[in-house]
Amino acid sequence: IGHPDRIFPVGRLDKDSSGLILLTSDGRLPNAVLRSGRKHDKMYNVIVDRPMQERDVEKLASGVTITTVGQRDGRVKPLTAPTMPCRV
Repeated sequence: IGHPDRIFPVGRLDKDSSGLILLTSDGRLPNAVLRSGRKHDKMYNVIVDRPMQERDVEKLASGVTITTVGQRDGRVKPLTAPTMPCRV
């Protein structure tokens, strides 16, 4: 981006998402904010392609299983993990 300092992103966006990425020249900030021990609450705004039924909301609130593709060191592998129960 043509900045003289090294720039670090604070967070990331998934492929099919949109939002704001913060950039910083302080490499300590992303680690301090995103370290898993911090347990920051996350909020997502979601647009669905059909009306939500009460059972759909209940399923989301109880936690869902997410599968995605991880890529590291030129290798691709599916990653599957359950989410925690949450407020919907």
